[in-house]
Amino acid sequence: MNHHSRILRILPLTVLAALSACDAQEPTVPGAVHRAEVEASLSWEGVPSPASSAPSSFTLAPEVTEAPGFDVSVENFHFATSDMFAVTSPPGGLFAPIPADIEPFTEPLLAEGFFLGTRFRDDDDNVIGFGLEQEVLNLQTARGVTTYTINLPGRGTLMVRQDEDVQFLLDEVDDMVASNELVRSYEPSLDTLNSVPGTGRVIGGTGEFAGAFGIVREFGSLHEINLATGVHDLEVHLQVLLVTTE
Repeated sequence: MNHHSRILRILPLTVLAALSACDAQEPTVPGAVHRAEVEASLSWEGVPSPASSAPSSFTLAPEVTEAPGFDVSVENFHFATSDMFAVTSPPGGLFAPIPADIEPFTEPLLAEGFFLGTRFRDDDDNVIGFGLEQEVLNLQTARGVTTYTINLPGRGTLMVRQDEDVQFLLDEVDDMVASNELVRSYEPSLDTLNSVPGTGRVIGGTGEFAGAFGIVREFGSLHEINLATGVHDLEVHLQVLLVTTE
């Protein structure tokens, strides 16, 4: 007889019954159900896009804003081509390497990889942090899985992920190649929603973002495609509907 069996033999039946009841119950974390309800209620309805001329004040759904113990806010981040300090991908990628002598991804495992280091700006165009975009892009399906790590000194680090659809960009490039057009400019800019709806999520954070959750979407503003240089004039806008604990 093993030691565990001997202990069970001498325990009172009432204790054994209590232990059995505990074992039959799923473990719960205080607030977990409430958090799941708040997360399920998050929606972009009523939230203007970063490029919108709508007023900055707006009203979120009551079930989101009236959740006790949680603080809900909208965070906007953006960067332009001029903010990028590192870009690399496999040789022959659509984007020119930055700097020119940065190591490309030559390993077969990284054949669909894309990496970008950039400064991040706020709505007033002030530099507020820096971070990385990391993407695995399937050119056959024009779909990518993207993560952003955004470091905001004095606040913390925020990490988000999404599925991304780049079909619009590939279509533009294909059309340019077919018409022997090396440079194509857009006035006004070509604005797109890059995120596959429903896929953008906050997945982690530090500092004031520790324990945060929420939803994410990415917009692109394309001003110029330059196939001759591979340096394109564009802006990327990340919008986060962020929930933190009070």
